[in-house]
Amino acid sequence: MLEEAAEVGIALRPGVESQRLWARSSKAQIESGGFLIFLCYMGDEDYPAGVEPLSDDIWHFDVEAINDHGDYTYIVENCCRLTGGDLKFERVTDHVDVANEIAFAEITSNDHVERVNLKVDNDWVDEKIFKFLIDRLAATGSKRQFAGHTPGQDMLMICKTPDEIRAISRATGLRFNFPIC
Repeated sequence: MLEEAAEVGIALRPGVESQRLWARSSKAQIESGGFLIFLCYMGDEDYPAGVEPLSDDIWHFDVEAINDHGDYTYIVENCCRLTGGDLKFERVTDHVDVANEIAFAEITSNDHVERVNLKVDNDWVDEKIFKFLIDRLAATGSKRQFAGHTPGQDMLMICKTPDEIRAISRATGLRFNFPIC
């Protein structure tokens, strides 16, 4: 599966040994779950602080995880990582106060700060942050688009060209929708 995924553009980061992937669970257990489980492990966000993710081509995250300051910053930073450098910001900060139903992200680009006011819906991610990133990525002239597969309250996200997204969907049997919202 690792070779098949790499053939369609989802690979381990340079220097990352495949043993790091298999150390999370047994190779047999991961492979028995098909591409869904394999890609969830490969793109998982659950790695120790200071340890780089396994892949810059896929991100697996919980869409029900907005609890505190930094949560939207984390989302923006991971989405930028998926763009292969096509989307960059000078600074990203956020403010999340679930109890008072206040959430926003402030994103600085070319010394211009844009504020994205976000809806608080318990701990669910507001799709408005993805719409913002989709618009900014398009404005760069990038041919990449964000696409997601949502098996439950989590999402597998990629950022590839439309042809690459279709190839990934065919190869994995998973439906990566684009745009994601």
